[in-house]
Amino acid sequence: MKINPAEIDLILLSASVQVDLFCCADRDGSTPLQNFLTRHALDNQKKKLSTTWIIVKKSDPKVPLGYFSLACASIDVNDLDAVDLKGCPTFERFPALLIGKFAVDDRYQKTGLGTLLMDYVYAITIRLSGITGCRYLIVESKPTSTWFYEEKCNFIRVRELDGGNVLFYKNVLTLTN
Repeated sequence: MKINPAEIDLILLSASVQVDLFCCADRDGSTPLQNFLTRHALDNQKKKLSTTWIIVKKSDPKVPLGYFSLACASIDVNDLDAVDLKGCPTFERFPALLIGKFAVDDRYQKTGLGTLLMDYVYAITIRLSGITGCRYLIVESKPTSTWFYEEKCNFIRVRELDGGNVLFYKNVLTLTN
């Protein structure tokens, strides 16, 4: 079943969201994504470490279907392709927005919800880049999700990190052209 974008909303996580109803445990390595939402996301938000955005049905606005968390970050110049540095000053690091967590409830896998969530990430990134320096969008993907960032979202693979995750980035300028 495809998700109808007219039937959903994106909301900022609050105590009224029933995070315990979110289930993300079917895919290998996805349990930490469920645990983040149920145990840490609201506290991180209160401490200004990250913000977590929840996608819900308009008809049931307290039940999360998917979520992502965002935080400020930077990316090393050595992790960027030369084409993405064109016109940039000589810096060691560049401002970025980090997708800290990104997950879809198991019941909504393969419905287009992940792509829709990423569209919301792009919209927030574009808005943020208009009011502050934010040249890149970065994510440290679990190995089981690299196909999504690489094939569905056209992120650029940088390198494998300790622990097996993979660093990806997207030039924000490609979102506004």
